[in-house]
Amino acid sequence: VLRLAPGPARGRGEPLRAGAGRTAPTGEPASSLPLLARPLHCVNCGECNAVCPIYDELALRLPQTLIHHAEAAGGRRRLPAGTGALLDLCLRCGGCEQVCQAGIAHLDTYALLETLRRPCAAPAPARRGDGAGGSGDGALDAGGPGDERRRAAWQASLTALRRSPRYRRAFLEIRPGEYLRRTPASLAGRATFLVLRAENDAGAAATCRHCAACVAVCPSGANREFDDADPRLITTDQESCVGCGTCVEVCPANRDNGGQTLRVVEAPAADWLAALDELAALDELAAHDELAAHDARAAAAPAAAAGGAGSVPR
Repeated sequence: VLRLAPGPARGRGEPLRAGAGRTAPTGEPASSLPLLARPLHCVNCGECNAVCPIYDELALRLPQTLIHHAEAAGGRRRLPAGTGALLDLCLRCGGCEQVCQAGIAHLDTYALLETLRRPCAAPAPARRGDGAGGSGDGALDAGGPGDERRRAAWQASLTALRRSPRYRRAFLEIRPGEYLRRTPASLAGRATFLVLRAENDAGAAATCRHCAACVAVCPSGANREFDDADPRLITTDQESCVGCGTCVEVCPANRDNGGQTLRVVEAPAADWLAALDELAALDELAAHDELAAHDARAAAAPAAAAGGAGSVPR
């Protein structure tokens, strides 16, 4: 009987097909996008809430609620009014996606919800790397007082969470104490060391959790919060980095994923960069010569064929 008259929850928890749920073709109706079709498979297990810092701090079922809002968007219903506020609270730490039993691409789904909230929100978020409207999802447009008020409230909520002893000690398990074991020096006007920080495009397991633990322990103030258009993102003034590695040691994501999130490396020397430029120029010259030789052979082929056809065999 149930097979003949399936209920609305039919198919929930169905395994994710290979290649599904990672792209959102432009120009298609919202209900046809794989990302917005996948949230229907949420089994409401609550595992995403268990690893969410917002739920741990405020008892707000943030990831689960956002997935339900994505279900509404997939059904061509208008996004609830609170979607924008929930998206601002989300740190994009990726924990929910790592534990999701239904295989929902949470980070990509949240990014798509950011684009769907544009008609009802003043700022227009931009995905990282598309070169418009800021460097991260949820980036604020400069200008109106509404944007300034939203950014001030956004920064205040992030600051309250990041400074919370419960969040830092109990949730992230950041070790108290002194991390600095050596004191290299940076050179004025030159990036001696480079801080490499993974973001959402590196995947849920490797992405920065945007907890700002590296900001508080940086002895030179190179790691900074609220300098990016998206207040969640942590940035680094590379010329101020002294290469001590304190941020690498304190990073809770590094502890869990074996150092995939935050790394400090020596910046390449100027002569090394010059050698790379020279090699690139030589490769370009060789490719040009090869192309010219190919064109010459192609031009000579018809003449050779015509000469062979005009000769009279004896």
